[in-house]
Amino acid sequence: MAVVLLVADQPQQGLDLVNAQQQLAASGLVVLDLNGESSHLLEGRDPQGGSLRWEAFVAQEHAAALWPDLEGPLRPWAAMLGLSIDSPTPPWLVPGLEDLQRVLWLADRLAAATADPEVQMVTVLLPPLAQALPLLRLAQRAPELILSLWDPLLNWWSETRQRLSHLELVLRLQLPSAESLRPPTPWLERCRLLADRLNDEQRLDVVLALSGDADTWPLQRRRLAALPLSGYPLHRLWIQGQGWSTPLLEGWSPPLLLGDSSWADRQDPLVTLLAQQAPSIPLTHWEDQLCRVFAPGVGREDLRVQQQKDALVISALGQRRIIPLPEACRQREPASARVSAPFVEVVFR
Repeated sequence: MAVVLLVADQPQQGLDLVNAQQQLAASGLVVLDLNGESSHLLEGRDPQGGSLRWEAFVAQEHAAALWPDLEGPLRPWAAMLGLSIDSPTPPWLVPGLEDLQRVLWLADRLAAATADPEVQMVTVLLPPLAQALPLLRLAQRAPELILSLWDPLLNWWSETRQRLSHLELVLRLQLPSAESLRPPTPWLERCRLLADRLNDEQRLDVVLALSGDADTWPLQRRRLAALPLSGYPLHRLWIQGQGWSTPLLEGWSPPLLLGDSSWADRQDPLVTLLAQQAPSIPLTHWEDQLCRVFAPGVGREDLRVQQQKDALVISALGQRRIIPLPEACRQREPASARVSAPFVEVVFR
């Protein structure tokens, strides 16, 4: 099953790309809309028709679906503290929790699609880049973060409960066991599946759709570099705006669509953009003592290279990439760094 990550500036761009995908897919296309805004453009249409199945994240509905899994672990704590959890605070009203909700929803829907033999392709429609990157980072590390936060807490509670055991008998307290407070196992399993998918660049197809004229190039090149310097591949690029020409994108080889036009005029170019075979460009390639890093949009004046212990750290345009060093380079130091667009090349001595 193919997984496509679609990051679009404008909801209409996302919808246009999905429409182009639908022309290429005979059947089995599922769209998981994390943004939600593109779904509003579908009002009055039937997104379920033909080869397309559209599912959109809705915070309230998803919170209601999560509650049965959470109620069991939380109820013993609530009883001990004399609290009522019959009407819990909606998670989407707690600052910072909606992103976690989106990740849990995506993990759940991706697991369901993976188990469905009729599904051939899943397209994840992400919010604009500034929101998409934190979401992807959270999804990429969700299992590790959950366990790193939860396990120390459970260990502390086990020790505390043992120390309070005599009070538990005297005061007839009902202290919950640590095992009963573990996060729901299905959540972790689904989050691991999602993280595995996102960490496997060979199994992803990443499409970036930007909006802006050519005179916004100083901004657009920062956004162009953001995904690769965050550890995600970039297979296809669509920049919608006026005045664009290929010299601005020196060395760019993946499928590319530039320019501004109506849907009727760009329908065929978008289908072509998605149908083209994208070249395999590794995010990092080691060749003897040379490290080549895919970093489109980065100029020499943007670049800062450091070695920290057994890692090469590349900082540019507001992003920071940490690359483990191979054994052959761990006793060496970066001697020079240059930009050979769209790559950064670091030579070790």
